[in-house]
Amino acid sequence: MSRRSQRVAKQSKDNASAPSVETKASVSPSPEPESGPRTRGRLTGKARRVNISPEAKGEYSEKCASKPGKVARAPRKRGKLHQMLDMPLDVIMEICLHLGLREMLWLSRLSKAFHRFFTSRSTQYIWKAAALNVPDLPPRPEELTEIAYSNLLYSTHCHNCLGKNCHFVYWACRVRLCKKCFHKLYVQRNPNFTAIATQTMKLLYECFGRVNQLVPPLGRCENTGILQYKPHLDKFLLAFDKVFDDAEKQKEFLAERQLSTRAILKTVPAFNEWYDRYKSTRADELDDIRQARQDAIEEKLKEDGWQLELDYLENSEEDRKNFLKLPEVRKTQALSPRIWATIKDSVTKFVQEIRDKRLREIYIESLPNRVYKLGKVIKAVVGEIDRCELTSQECELRIPELFDMVGPNKEDFEVEDLQPTVRTLVVDYLGKRDSIAQRELTAALRKECGLDDSVDPFSLAVGSCFRCAQCNHAFNLGGAVRHVCRSNWKYPLGKPEWMSGDYFRAIRDSLEEDGYRLDDQFMWCVENFRPTFSQAIVVIRACGFDVKTATVKDLDEEKNLRLLCTNHRTWNDYKIEYAPIMNWRTAVWFLFFVLESVKRGAG
Repeated sequence: MSRRSQRVAKQSKDNASAPSVETKASVSPSPEPESGPRTRGRLTGKARRVNISPEAKGEYSEKCASKPGKVARAPRKRGKLHQMLDMPLDVIMEICLHLGLREMLWLSRLSKAFHRFFTSRSTQYIWKAAALNVPDLPPRPEELTEIAYSNLLYSTHCHNCLGKNCHFVYWACRVRLCKKCFHKLYVQRNPNFTAIATQTMKLLYECFGRVNQLVPPLGRCENTGILQYKPHLDKFLLAFDKVFDDAEKQKEFLAERQLSTRAILKTVPAFNEWYDRYKSTRADELDDIRQARQDAIEEKLKEDGWQLELDYLENSEEDRKNFLKLPEVRKTQALSPRIWATIKDSVTKFVQEIRDKRLREIYIESLPNRVYKLGKVIKAVVGEIDRCELTSQECELRIPELFDMVGPNKEDFEVEDLQPTVRTLVVDYLGKRDSIAQRELTAALRKECGLDDSVDPFSLAVGSCFRCAQCNHAFNLGGAVRHVCRSNWKYPLGKPEWMSGDYFRAIRDSLEEDGYRLDDQFMWCVENFRPTFSQAIVVIRACGFDVKTATVKDLDEEKNLRLLCTNHRTWNDYKIEYAPIMNWRTAVWFLFFVLESVKRGAG
């Protein structure tokens, strides 16, 4: 028994032992199935099917779900031309007679059934009719079939690596190559440029020396001369090897190749001219499709309420270019509801960034006016507070809640509406500032005098007089705490990072308009009061009291205490005079100015 007979017998035995279809699925007496046997004259390619009852379907689904590793397949996407598969052949052929070569090439790649149909000999007349529908198309080369000719003209895939977006066609070699494949497959005029560099090839160069007349060249390079296409050159050398020993056949072969090469080279200018026109026309078509897509996207954005952002794009050239460069916008495909649902989020995200940029520019333009109005409110509030030496600039920079009032998310405001809120903020800030200044003065006094934490430094005589080292004014505790000196601005840890935004830049610009610089402004600083401590200590010790224990009350109750400083230079005319008798408070003030005048005179 032959092998085939054994297989047939085995198959019959298996079919007999297998359960019948009716045991697994009962045939439904419902109408005829939607997809029956293949209909003659159609390109569906579908197999015969039978309707199965819902119970059998449910049982089959449960079995599939119970099997491990089974993953449900997503439904296959169906294109716009999927209904052509069910059309009668005569209708399809009538449609194809009105198409061009490019459309026929796309249609032949719609499905495997279409590819088999349009590559058969019976449909070659359709390709010839399609070639006649293309205006000014050069005649088809004899060495190419209609499909190969269409593929060379319109397909943008590399003939070697099948890479996409390949637009370099070498008409003499009838090949389309990308840059990478071009550098791999070109060879120079050198006897050792190919693997078939045998004695035959060397003799060919010695005898004839002009291979480009026998093999169409791939191109020309300024440095290396003629470039040949390696597959065609190798094929030519193989054919030449066969007739190399026969001089008569060799002569006929070379003459025939020379004539064919001349004929090919004559067609190159016509192909180049046609291809240039085609690329220009195709570029215009793609631009029209792209422009229609852009217009459709803009209409969708207008419906969603992005009109102001689209107007902003029209006036901003750079942002307009970035919008048109988006892959979702520049794609050459008509916009459909399904496509818009897919790209809506990414396009909306870009437009949202444009909205933020537009609102920020509006905010920056309105910020100087807002800062001016806010400063006007602060000046009015500070003027109403007793013994308040704050400046509007200090309040604007040090009170973060004021920044929130003029922030980018706030609408325009009136001066009268903000005054109660600003007054509350200024009073709170002034209280915090006073407490901080008092703590700093207390710590400085304790450090200078070496006092314990149990001693109140402000009850001592050494803590009763403060003098600013910058403006030479004397103050008591309350005056020193609230004093703002016109000295260089001193930052505790350098310039704060929060002074680098648009809001603080607007304040700086307003100061420059008023004739100030940021470094010329003033803030409270405990360092300005430290030089006066040493003078107070000298006077208290001269009065016979202990610096750590003498209080203001003790020195004030000493009625007979008088101090006299002689033989000094006054700070007015630098003449030697006798100073009048003074109390201890005046002595502290006087001693400070005497030393300052001596320093200036020595200088």
